[in-house]
Amino acid sequence: SKQGVNVHHSPIDVTEQDAVHEFCDATAQTLSRIDHLIHSVGVVDNTGDVVELPLEVWDRTLAVNLTSAFLMAKYAVPHIISAGGGSIVNIASVSGLANQVSAMAYSVSKAGIISLTKSQAIDLAQHNIRANAICPGSVETSLVAQAIVLTAGETGRTPEETRKDWESQYPTGRFS
Repeated sequence: SKQGVNVHHSPIDVTEQDAVHEFCDATAQTLSRIDHLIHSVGVVDNTGDVVELPLEVWDRTLAVNLTSAFLMAKYAVPHIISAGGGSIVNIASVSGLANQVSAMAYSVSKAGIISLTKSQAIDLAQHNIRANAICPGSVETSLVAQAIVLTAGETGRTPEETRKDWESQYPTGRFS
């Protein structure tokens, strides 16, 4: 690329072990190596408390948000080790540190990402691989807009009230 950074991307189902394995191998072959892994996959369409949330939604949320991070690292790390080291950056969330009403599955999955990252940092340091988690707050995306509507429906509030409530939790009074 113009900036001297080569990136390989391909649409895959990150919950499918064979697809992730093939993707990582294809990436290493296409780029001749893998130096860094950035895991930024996530879904938020999982509102409900422990009684209301269907098991299928729980399973899907954990598969997409957490298991995919495990699988990507599982199959990228051997290539990173072969390259002499590098880094893993996992995108978690402030929700992994402080839960919100009716966002249990999302919060649990993002807390899992934070814990996974700590384990990666400890286990992979000997291979010259750094692992860090980034915990952003809400960012203006269509995913957040959907989450606001879902949360509003769950709590009996309007989307506007829900947005104002969420934004008030940030020092800037707005999303990033």
